[in-house]
Amino acid sequence: MYLSLCGGRVRNHLGKTTLITTDQDSNPDLPITNKPDRSRGLAETSQLGPGWSEQERTIQEVYNCVPFVLQSSSGGTKIEILDALAADILDLDTIADRYEPSALGVMDHVWGFFTGVRQRGLQSTEELLREGTILTGIGELTSTSTGGTTDGLKLQPPSDGTPFYLTTLPISSLIRRLDDQRRTYRVLTVIFGGVGLVLLGMMTRRWWKERERLRVVEQAKRQLEQTRKERRRQVRETNLPEYQLCVVCRQNPREMIILPCGHVCVCEDCSEGIANLCPVCRTKITNKTAAYLS
Repeated sequence: MYLSLCGGRVRNHLGKTTLITTDQDSNPDLPITNKPDRSRGLAETSQLGPGWSEQERTIQEVYNCVPFVLQSSSGGTKIEILDALAADILDLDTIADRYEPSALGVMDHVWGFFTGVRQRGLQSTEELLREGTILTGIGELTSTSTGGTTDGLKLQPPSDGTPFYLTTLPISSLIRRLDDQRRTYRVLTVIFGGVGLVLLGMMTRRWWKERERLRVVEQAKRQLEQTRKERRRQVRETNLPEYQLCVVCRQNPREMIILPCGHVCVCEDCSEGIANLCPVCRTKITNKTAAYLS
């Protein structure tokens, strides 16, 4: 069953605590879900021009978590939260944000100049979910029983892939936040879709113009070849002896010499369809050139 639980207060389920790396109060029940170390390396890179641009890279992320429940204000209803770290939205409090600059030597600056990367420092943040935090949970609610007795209610990530939320926002604020994200994604989709359509139109137009250009060129080549054939037909001699006729069509005079064998045996029209072997000696053709017989 997919539902939302509003205004549940976080309570430690087994009395365990997570480790925290910063100085906190002596309350042992304070941390429930803890991200004690999220280290990011900050670097300056210079790929183009004399300026430097800043980049971040996550070095490591560490999570600590203990079982906890959402308890009603009256204390009568408790719902255990399973796999909280799998939530699509998990609101945590930032309790530490440290930045340690790197101490760069002369060699580091020289190496950074040639490689284009210079490390600036290390930033570490720590976040946790405090006991007593009022939380809104949206997920799959299940109930298990052992020996005829109910073990209790559990809120877990839905098995059908629907979102799982654990947030400090009320339902109305969460809906507004998701609507804002959806509106943003919709605007980005429209923008990128429009840009994609424009690019597709430009590419289609360019392809069509190139296709038309090739068609015109091919048509001009065919017309030119037809004109050449017609001109050759008009200037060719008639009533030629048998030994001067093309061995393929037996109509036109022999006009082409085939290399390397050297046979003058075909007309120019027939030579266009002969590319591999000489029709007389079956030697492999490497070249063809015009021959002028007198």
